[in-house]
Amino acid sequence: MRVASGAVDVERFRFREKARAAFREEFELQRPTVLAVGQLIPRKGVATFFEAARALPEVQFLWAGPRPSRLIFYSPRFDRLLRSRPENVRLTGFLPGIEYAYSGCDASFHPAHAETLGLVLLEASAAGLPIVARRLPVYGGWFEEGEDGLLGDVDEEFARHLRRALAARGPRAVGSLAQRYDFPRAAELLLASYREVP
Repeated sequence: MRVASGAVDVERFRFREKARAAFREEFELQRPTVLAVGQLIPRKGVATFFEAARALPEVQFLWAGPRPSRLIFYSPRFDRLLRSRPENVRLTGFLPGIEYAYSGCDASFHPAHAETLGLVLLEASAAGLPIVARRLPVYGGWFEEGEDGLLGDVDEEFARHLRRALAARGPRAVGSLAQRYDFPRAAELLLASYREVP
């Protein structure tokens, strides 16, 4: 048995200066900006995202992703959490051109408590964003800590990693993680597996 990993369209998510300028103008972004992408649900680490924002009031935090219908997921506690979010957090809802958000922001933060793959890490890497994420077993074996990004376990560690990621910003190039998991490379690995079958 072989596991075929997910892949990313590197060309779609590649950093573009014009896209960055347009996105930052549309959302009136003046400060360094941290991006999270995913459904607005507790499992994605929304509370952790808010705590990092409180620790870094000089930074803008954007969460891009829809909130499920209250008919599907209703939680008064989660409603209270969203209402009490820090002033430097914006919830954009679903963004049809999410690749522009990656170009428009300065770091990717993925504090989810559980994942099946973590496709947003590949997208962020394709856009050349520094990545900060929760240390999860699913990342073992394919996400190289230190090389592909910084992993943490507690709120204080995430804030420290985000400061480091934002301070280290430089020219934006496709990250090695995205290069390893771009569509052509993933297709080659899948075909190689098929060829091994007698």
